[in-house]
Amino acid sequence: MFSLNNSDKPKRLKNELSLDQKREIILYYHEHPKLTQLNLSIFFSEKFGKRIARQTVSDILAAECKLFQNENIKGPDTKRITNARFPLIEECLTLWLSDVRAHGVNVNDDIIREKAKIFGSRLGYGLEFKYSNGWLEKFKKRHGLASFIASGESGSVDKTLINCEIVKLSNIVSKFSRADVFNFDETALFYRLQPNRTLANQAVNGIKSSKDRLSIGVCSNADGSEKCRLVVIDKFKKPRCFGNFDPNNIVNYYANQKAWMTSLIFSDWLEKFNKKMKNSNRHKLLLLDNASSHKTDKVFSNITLHFLPPNTTSVLQPLDAGIIRSLKAIYKNLLVKSLLKSIEMENKVVLPNLKEVILMINTACTKSSLSSSIAEENLILNDLVNNLDRFNLYQFKFKPKTDALTVDEFITSDDKQPTGEKLEIDDIVSIVKPVESLSENDKDTEVDTNDIEPVKITKEEVFLSLKNIKHFFTDSEFFDKNDLDQIDYITERFQDLIEIKKKQSCISDFWK
Repeated sequence: MFSLNNSDKPKRLKNELSLDQKREIILYYHEHPKLTQLNLSIFFSEKFGKRIARQTVSDILAAECKLFQNENIKGPDTKRITNARFPLIEECLTLWLSDVRAHGVNVNDDIIREKAKIFGSRLGYGLEFKYSNGWLEKFKKRHGLASFIASGESGSVDKTLINCEIVKLSNIVSKFSRADVFNFDETALFYRLQPNRTLANQAVNGIKSSKDRLSIGVCSNADGSEKCRLVVIDKFKKPRCFGNFDPNNIVNYYANQKAWMTSLIFSDWLEKFNKKMKNSNRHKLLLLDNASSHKTDKVFSNITLHFLPPNTTSVLQPLDAGIIRSLKAIYKNLLVKSLLKSIEMENKVVLPNLKEVILMINTACTKSSLSSSIAEENLILNDLVNNLDRFNLYQFKFKPKTDALTVDEFITSDDKQPTGEKLEIDDIVSIVKPVESLSENDKDTEVDTNDIEPVKITKEEVFLSLKNIKHFFTDSEFFDKNDLDQIDYITERFQDLIEIKKKQSCISDFWK
């Protein structure tokens, strides 16, 4: 009798899948949720030309969070994600690297190692962790940092990296229809800035230009057929001008001391976006830049997140040159019109309050488009040019040497303003080990004491105004039926609101 030793037995060939193949299985499952794991096993065994067991598919679907958490790993043939011994240190480092590279700071191996030591100390790790060259190389490989180099704006972006990302992005996007591919991006907005340089630095006729800023978050799908509610972030949680106005009826409104996007705010928005997709039984791809505030370890049921590599968003991010520019052009035209109206009515410049600003931003978002035609863009720009000329004529009366901004300067004056804070050590540690909720973080938000409380308007005054509006339009030679229908609709809507308030005053309503 002969017996084979274990070493003499023929070895079973492993059919390991690459990370890209595993991610493809997960994305395909989300697109075809009715397929069983056995169906997936048969389909991908044929596609990849290797046997894939049903249990293998089950393990891959269960590891979705881990597989997509490390999307920056390079190399289509990479098969395994090795776990870090001290993952919190590496989380802090990756967050810090994303932040400094987003701000154009160059780093090298020595800086990374020293920063790791600082994070290790803050997280309570002593001498148990050795920050060796071997660990550093493995860390860079785990996170796709083997040979990165910080670069500046789009003109200095590595073309090889761009081409590789375009191929990768095309493969991911091809699994979704254009209507199901969304992009989210933030921009700053000087929402009270007047259109000349002089006013930005000194008083003219008692009026000084305001550089009050908001951060605006914009989200739209690739074919422009769907725009999400804007995210608006200000310094004040409840300015006086709001009165009973709730901005969350038309935008997602947040506040913190610097009017910046934070990971807490973005996480809250993601939850709302995912809930919206879940309620409509849709699954979407969401493209994001590598801002530190976008960092999340959560896996969402109805959205797949894809992060664009550092320093490539100026080339790959579609919203920058599309909806955001269109939104800013339309908003700033509405702003100048508002200033002109105040000049005509009160013979002085009156800056809009935050409530009026949010309403104008919402109007601008409704009118903006990702795919505006050249004719539509020119129409917007020509209207803005005419309004700027009228405004500057008024200012020249008081300051003949006023240095007016060009249209492009006025539209893009806030483009390079930061929308997220440059993170300090304690900020990063607190993000990795969160200790407070969004509501707790907002408790210290200031109150805007400079805004004037809204004037209370009686229902009798509203009825009279509506009557006067109707009289004005019906007396106009350009009046048509559409105008009358809209006025009647607003009048009926107002009457409905009055009736609702009357009903709510009944004590029986409290027991419903």
